[in-house]
Amino acid sequence: MRTVNTFHSSSYVFNSKVSADVQPVISSLEMLLDIPSRPGAFAYLTDNLTARCVYGLISMDDSDVTFEQVCRIITHDRSNFTQDIQSIGTINVFCALKTAEERLSEPFTPELATLFHSELTSNMEIPESGIYRKSAARCEDGDTGWTPPASALDVNFLMKHLTEWLTCGETANVSPFLKGLLLQMHLKKIQPFHTANNKTAAAAGIFLMRKHGLNALPYLLQEIYAQNRDEYLARSAEFYRTSDISGFADFAARRLIVMIEEGTRTNLAHIRRNSLEKYLAGLLDEKELIKRQYDFLMMLNRTGHVFRYEDMLLKKPFTTYYGKVSRTTAARDVKKFMEMGLIEETGDGYAFNSKFLSI
Repeated sequence: MRTVNTFHSSSYVFNSKVSADVQPVISSLEMLLDIPSRPGAFAYLTDNLTARCVYGLISMDDSDVTFEQVCRIITHDRSNFTQDIQSIGTINVFCALKTAEERLSEPFTPELATLFHSELTSNMEIPESGIYRKSAARCEDGDTGWTPPASALDVNFLMKHLTEWLTCGETANVSPFLKGLLLQMHLKKIQPFHTANNKTAAAAGIFLMRKHGLNALPYLLQEIYAQNRDEYLARSAEFYRTSDISGFADFAARRLIVMIEEGTRTNLAHIRRNSLEKYLAGLLDEKELIKRQYDFLMMLNRTGHVFRYEDMLLKKPFTTYYGKVSRTTAARDVKKFMEMGLIEETGDGYAFNSKFLSI
């Protein structure tokens, strides 16, 4: 934790610690994110990802632009939009995200925050686009009980401290997910600009998470915030009061776990199947199984077929493996597979035990 005394406002706290009851949730999310992803497992989340992120961000400002309109707007050049303020705001968000992607090789700096703000306020007749405010500001999230620092000196001071703190020893081992949230929430709290602070903070958080290897997750977060706006605002207000990221991180992590659950199950099923097949191949190499037994078990694993003892001798596809062997051999193999835990008995017969490698 770092507490700094500003020149004209109260002291300001930078804190990267997460409460003990929230850490398991964050760890669970990070563990799921570390699992290699099968191509297509999360296609339901990544389709139109950038457009959905843009739509989530503009929805937080009660924009009337529909998702279908967002999809069309972001295919055009910024110069095509000069009149309609909502269309300009939409293409500006897209350009800010594009700029963030183009700068991933750079460290986060206060200058990068001003660049994001310039992109977000381009062509909007804002006199201080990309420039820190020089007077007091109201919190963009409404009446939260928090008053942002009023002087330009304090804004500059806190932005420099924020940048340095994110690279110091205290935060060296903080995960990319949590570090991105910390950057976003502190930028929201400091509110360095007169307008577009929340979008600038979102762009910065996305930048930092993407820079450190997170792929779709930073974009998905913006959709989560828009779909759960009341909770997002409540958790933000809590952070403003306490400088404790725990509540906000808990909210974001839990919602993400729910969002990626379907893809995670598909992904884990694929990984489990591949692990089982490699295990069976190892048993074949070690001569724990002969080729017929291996082929039979691989078929069961891939098809999920359930069989009875008599099916092995009389019914396809089982006769492909046991149609020419004796009943004694078939019975011996079933007994062997049961003892090895490779098959299990069900109400309908025998089935491959897909959980035999599980803890």
